[in-house]
Amino acid sequence: MQKKITIIWVVLTFAGLISLQAQDVRVQASVDRNKILIGEPIQLRLDVEIPQGTPMGWFNLDTIPHFTFITKNKIDTQNNARAILFKQILSITSFDSGQWVIPQLGLTVGNNRYLTDSLTVMVDYSPADPNQPYHDLKDIVEVPETDSLYINYILVAATLIAIALLVWLLSRRKKAVVTPEHSGPRLSALELAIKELEELKLATPSTNVKTYFTRLNDIMRNYFRNRNLVTAPDAGNESFVQKVQSDLSREQVLQLAQTLRLTDAVKFAKYNPSPAEQAEAHEVIRKILPIIDEIHYKTPVS
Repeated sequence: MQKKITIIWVVLTFAGLISLQAQDVRVQASVDRNKILIGEPIQLRLDVEIPQGTPMGWFNLDTIPHFTFITKNKIDTQNNARAILFKQILSITSFDSGQWVIPQLGLTVGNNRYLTDSLTVMVDYSPADPNQPYHDLKDIVEVPETDSLYINYILVAATLIAIALLVWLLSRRKKAVVTPEHSGPRLSALELAIKELEELKLATPSTNVKTYFTRLNDIMRNYFRNRNLVTAPDAGNESFVQKVQSDLSREQVLQLAQTLRLTDAVKFAKYNPSPAEQAEAHEVIRKILPIIDEIHYKTPVS
């Protein structure tokens, strides 16, 4: 008999603890307004209170029929001596007019399932003001035809002005002074490059280093472009070396590559070469261009 009383007492105690724990769980959903206009935001607030140390899953908030989520704030947590409070605020709206229900939202606490109350929200259009006058549809009003004679005058005048301007421009072009061509035979690409190299050499004392190497590189690039070896305007110096590496010896290819790397270092890396390096770079370009020209065009230049 005593054993039966003990068993009954344990069962009642356990049931009481479960009942007490269930009473400590609070799940609530609320909205800040029950009536909105179409597209107007409304705040949905979710509050949950559970005992300390109780496992819990959160609400499934993927979709709510007739409503669209605008923002989902993070879940705020607050602890006290006996419970944990959770709060989340969501901004939602609806583009469907009518009276809609936010259904019960459920979450699991421990081994039990809890549901919030359902919420009713009225979604309506902006009300019309009965005090404003009513404007009925009007018939189509014909616009009187305007006199287009003055438009013709404007078109004729504009045409005459355009013709006069064209004649004036053509007459100016005929009177323009034509720059006479240099007498004598036209220089080849190599001859022009050698001439420019000699001019650059003479101007060396009065030319700063960056300008000197920029000009030296431009002379070589112009030669390749005039000979249609490398025509791309944005081609890098490595393209010039690759184009002629089969025409030069290994040592000449190495000299050309080092010279072009030196020009890039001066132009872009602010490298300051010595006078000897400057003279050597000029000499390399001066010797290699005739070799390239002779191999490709059989027109050596002394």
